[in-house]
Parts: sequence; C-alpha cells; structure tokens
Amino acid sequence: PGGGTRREGSGGGWTRVNLPLELAERFSIVEELGSGGEGFVLLVRDADGVEFVVKLYHPNLDFDDKASLLLASANPEHVLSMVPGWTVDGSRFEVLEWCEPGTLRDLLNNGRRLEVDMVVAELAAALEHIHGLRLNDDLDARLVHQDLKPDNVMVRTLEPLNLVLGDFGLARMITGSRHYTNRQQGSRAWAPPSGEAISVGWDWWSFGMIVAE
Repeated sequence: PGGGTRREGSGGGWTRVNLPLELAERFSIVEELGSGGEGFVLLVRDADGVEFVVKLYHPNLDFDDKASLLLASANPEHVLSMVPGWTVDGSRFEVLEWCEPGTLRDLLNNGRRLEVDMVVAELAAALEHIHGLRLNDDLDARLVHQDLKPDNVMVRTLEPLNLVLGDFGLARMITGSRHYTNRQQGSRAWAPPSGEAISVGWDWWSFGMIVAE
C-alpha cells in the first residue's frame, strides 16, 4: 500500500518499491534516491508537505544493538536526525531528516568553494562527539563511523556551513564483534591502509583524506 517509485532492475525490467504499511500511512514517495547492498533510500513527504528520507533495509541484515543505542543518544547537532523502526515482517527502516543542500560530495562536484578550516571544524567536532559517546553498561565501548567520506557528510545549511554525519551503515563498537550492519567493506579510497585495526584512528584517517581532497 502507499505510493511507490520505479527503478531499473538488474534484469533490465522495472521493479516497484512500496513503503511498508507502517510508513505508507504517514508518507508518500517523492522519488527513489538510491539502492544498494543494504536496501533502498527514498525521499518521502508527509501530509503537511514536510520531506524526509526513508531507508528501507533488506531483511537479512544484522544490527549491533549497542551501536544503535549510541547513535540514538547522539546530539543531532553533529549527526543526521534519525528515528529507527521495524516493519511487521521484522525488516528495519529509518526515517531521517532531509538535507536540501545535499552532501559534501554534491558541493565538491558543483565546484563550490569551501573554507577548509570551516569543514575541518565541523567534521572534527562531529567525530569527537561520536567517539565520546558511551553506554552506562559498557563505558569502554566506543563508536567508529568506519565509512566517512564526502558522500556521507550531509549539508544541513550552507550559510553558515553546517555539516552533520550520515550513513552509519558500517558503524561499529570497538569492543564489539559485529558491524552495525553486516556489510563487510566501506569505501576503500577513504579507508586506512589494509590491515589497520578498527579504532577511532580509522575515522581520523578518513577525515584527513576528505581534507586532502
């Protein structure tokens, strides 16, 4: 039920993507923003005309509950606002805020000149925040984004420049044994050298690669 959009399938045909009932009662689909190994990303609109992003995960993905709890406690000043949920068949979805200006990658592709010190300040503050998150029952556990790149840095506003971290699909607990989802690889161009241990240093390496670009 609810609105849908179409995408070209691997077989050359067209597949309709429908919102689950839990979301179709609240939103209509504006357009499909992307799809991949985790699921589908849709731009949706509520009855008041406010737009959001819905991420529909494939049902076979595994989630780290502690990482989810840490993300839920994150300050929205630094992290894309997100409300998680589950469909009746057990599939996960997330309703996220829609950042009209797009991503840091969009700004770079459009040739917009950015003050590097402002980008550094915004991203450094965001990383320090997520690395500082703790759970009362596991004070040694720390969260690592693990897939930081311009495509995953959302632009909330341009004037002043306000950047927030998004797409925590690979985020994991350092002391845990699982990824936030069970994707095994991120974007190699921004990842540290092969064999680098998972630590907060992983994110700082990616941060440096973004600054270099």
